[in-house]
Amino acid sequence: MPILRSITRVCLRVSGALLGLGLLGYLVLRAGPGAVWRQVHEVGWGLTLIIFLGGLSQLLRTCAWRKTFMCDIRGLSWSRSLGIQLASDACGQLGIAGKVLGDAIRISLFGCTVPLANGISACAIDGGLHTLTAALVTVLGIIAALLLAPLSGRWRVDGLLLIVVLSTLVVLGGVAVARRWQLMGHAARAIGRWRRLHNWISGKQSIIDSAEHNLLAFPREAPAAFWAILTLNLLWHAMAVLEV
Repeated sequence: MPILRSITRVCLRVSGALLGLGLLGYLVLRAGPGAVWRQVHEVGWGLTLIIFLGGLSQLLRTCAWRKTFMCDIRGLSWSRSLGIQLASDACGQLGIAGKVLGDAIRISLFGCTVPLANGISACAIDGGLHTLTAALVTVLGIIAALLLAPLSGRWRVDGLLLIVVLSTLVVLGGVAVARRWQLMGHAARAIGRWRRLHNWISGKQSIIDSAEHNLLAFPREAPAAFWAILTLNLLWHAMAVLEV
């Protein structure tokens, strides 16, 4: 039914736009319209630079995300990709629950353009590499602060502990990918042993296994895309620092 598909596609796009505007309004109301206006007035023409850097960072994130797909995405246009990325990023501003909701919206907006397993694995690869680069940038920032800033002993201890925790997580993630530990698949099977969740999990086990396979095989099967994504994410973090 081409007409029904067109109507569904338009409804999804309109819903994404309304969701983005609604989240923006919610954040403004939460911060206080008066406070937001005073800060905008103080920034002045610098707001133009911030908007430019913000737009450039979204383009970098969209480009990095599009490189995570291990399937043909010629049917997924750049404009649609950018719109989906903006809607997902808007939800991600609400914390961990918002990030999960954003990824769910991102996958649902693919429609029939991208297979479900590829969409899930692309989001997992994108989120994993973005988190990895965020941890690296955070560690470098803390090291710079410890070396250059006159911090007290308590702050130095907390900084060193955070460096150890983040470095450990990065190493564990690298080892899991290198040795192809199927953590998500095993976790899903363990959860599926519960009677109440068995039917629901068993019906999605093949999708989870396929998505995890794509995630673990990505660095070997697409090394150029892997390093390009890391570079783009590092540039994104650089844009975020410049915005601040």
